[in-house]
Amino acid sequence: MIEQTFLHLPRVGETTEQNLWSSGVKTWADFLSADKVKRFSKEKKAASDNILKQSQTALARGDSSFFLSLPSTAHWRLWPSFNEETLYVDIETNWHHDITVLGIYDGNEVKQFVKGQNLNRQAVEKHLKGKLFVTYNGASFDMPIIKRFFGSIVKPTPHFDTMHLARRLGYTGGLKILEQQLGITRPKDVEGMSGEDALHLWDLYQASGEQEYLQRLLAYNEEDIVNLQRVARLLVEQARRSST
Repeated sequence: MIEQTFLHLPRVGETTEQNLWSSGVKTWADFLSADKVKRFSKEKKAASDNILKQSQTALARGDSSFFLSLPSTAHWRLWPSFNEETLYVDIETNWHHDITVLGIYDGNEVKQFVKGQNLNRQAVEKHLKGKLFVTYNGASFDMPIIKRFFGSIVKPTPHFDTMHLARRLGYTGGLKILEQQLGITRPKDVEGMSGEDALHLWDLYQASGEQEYLQRLLAYNEEDIVNLQRVARLLVEQARRSST
């Protein structure tokens, strides 16, 4: 999928990209093998060739950071190439937007960090290392808050916000509604829970110290991050069918 985008070339937007696809230039290889490309001067073609060759090299060596020059709304195209090194991230907060739980799923193992227990810079830095972040509405919520709390340990990393791709594909509503539309179900103990419920669970845990409240909050957070992998896969599959 990443080899089918040209949005990281200078002065290439979605209209130009669509024109390239329509003319039969559907991949980097197509572009590089063409002697001439419509609307690209000789000089612009040569400069674009250079960037695309660098792109091929970066992709071959697994350097996702090279593609930070892509518009963030196109970062979903990186998922097929980097899904084995992707981190699915979600936070829970209190009413003041302080992080109470940070959940990270690497596709195999769930890591959760709880305020007052293990939510610290050293622990988070060890596990917040991936080649692609996947969130739902994380561009506006999760990642800015994580960066506010942990600053420089959050390295520049491409970020696939599934909400943006979902909107492009015609879906509306939050993550739980999207999951239902995609046929993803949750266990009964957290089914129907919302972000506001998570806020109340933290308050109940803080007030009582009862572990059952924290465990339910952690179970809710775990569903968020684990389901993000399935959401990402299903959305990318749909986007693949609807685009070049």
